[in-house]
Parts: sequence; C-alpha cells; structure tokens
Amino acid sequence: MPENFWGALVLDEKPGTDEQYSWAICCRLLAAVALTHGVRGAVSGEFRKLPNGSSTRFRQAENWYLPFLEHSRTVLIVADVQDQSFNATLQLLGETTPGKFLSAKEDYRLLALETAADARGGSAVPLQFAHTWMAVERLLPFRHETSVQVAIALSALSPVAERASYFDRIKKSYALRSAVAHGYSFKRDTEMYSELAWIAGIFRRLFRVSLSTPGADELREQMVEHVLSGRPQAFDDPSSGA
Repeated sequence: MPENFWGALVLDEKPGTDEQYSWAICCRLLAAVALTHGVRGAVSGEFRKLPNGSSTRFRQAENWYLPFLEHSRTVLIVADVQDQSFNATLQLLGETTPGKFLSAKEDYRLLALETAADARGGSAVPLQFAHTWMAVERLLPFRHETSVQVAIALSALSPVAERASYFDRIKKSYALRSAVAHGYSFKRDTEMYSELAWIAGIFRRLFRVSLSTPGADELREQMVEHVLSGRPQAFDDPSSGA
C-alpha cells in the first residue's frame, strides 16, 4: 500500500455563505472521520467561481497519512454513519451558524475539534503535538496549576490500579507540551512521534466522552470527582456509570 491515500468530500454551498466558515465546517467534518478511524493528515480545498464572482461549490480533499505503521497493508477507510460519535459530531456541526463561528461562541467540542483539525494539518511533529494538547485543553480548561489539574482529570481515563503512573505519564507529556509551546529546549527524536500518537489517543477518548456532556466545566468536574472518589474503572469504561 502507498504511504498515503486520498479521501474526498464534495458539498454544495448556500449562496452568500462565508468561505472561512465553509472551510472550518469541512475541516471539522474530516477531523471527525479521523477521530472515528484513528488517522491523521493534511487538508486542502478549492472554490469554484461563477462568472459573477460568487462561489458555486466547495471541494475538500484530505490526504490521510498512516505514519506509525511498520509494515504496509491495504486499508479502505470509510466514515461509518452508524458510529455514535460521528453522528453526534454531525449533530453539533448542524447546530452551529456563521455568526457563532465568527464570534468564537460555538460549542466547546467544536472549538476542540477545530484545534485538532489544525494539528492534523501541520508538517512539524512538535507543533502537531502541541496543537493536539491544545485540543485536549479546550475540552478540559483549567486556569490555575494547569499541569496538576489536567493530570488529575485525565488520569480518570485509567483504572484505579494504574492511575498513579498514568498521572505521572500525563505530567511528563504536559511538560513536553510546555517546552514546545514556550520555546524551551526539547529533543527532536523518534520519541516525539510516540508522544504525538499517545496524546492523539487521549484526545480521541476524551472527545468521545465529551459528546455526552454539554459543558466543559461539567466534564472537568465529573472527571476530577471520578478520580478523587477512587472509582475503580476508567471514566470511559461503560461499567463505570460515568
């Protein structure tokens, strides 16, 4: 199989629709497909113009990369319309408007998905890593002692027996995120690829959990409470009752 392959999305655009808004909707939709199937890639687009200058159709294509495979294999990736997370994301996209988009007053999950889409479109792995962490923080916003608070909340995604080591793993990853974001020194080695894959997996799990929680504050409080109460299962374990 080649190292990359193509998926395409074509949609009709309503007259007068803001081009930036249309671009964002398509990027988010493709990111939602990627969240369903665990791929990442770069996004490109094209507008077709009528003679009078108006846009008639928006074309969106994405090059999906599989950078962590050791052996080539043939894979056909199709958006699963039966996937609950994908359908929930489509519903969120259907509820937004150009006005909400332009004022950045959309649902917190759409803002996180937009950040994830930006992360997937980059070419520098350290910046992809930092952007993916930003997407996580859009779902779990903290204002004080961020690294500790985020690590406590995200450790809810592990069973209680592994929670202490998971907490340390998250803090280490967040420290690397801070080094990249603030211009401190860090190693550009193969470990960065594994760090990107790991935090992308965290975001994928967290995003799915967020789809059943309408507010970021509520999600944050639920996950912190899950850890502090010592519940044995991972937060996204169906048997946890979260």
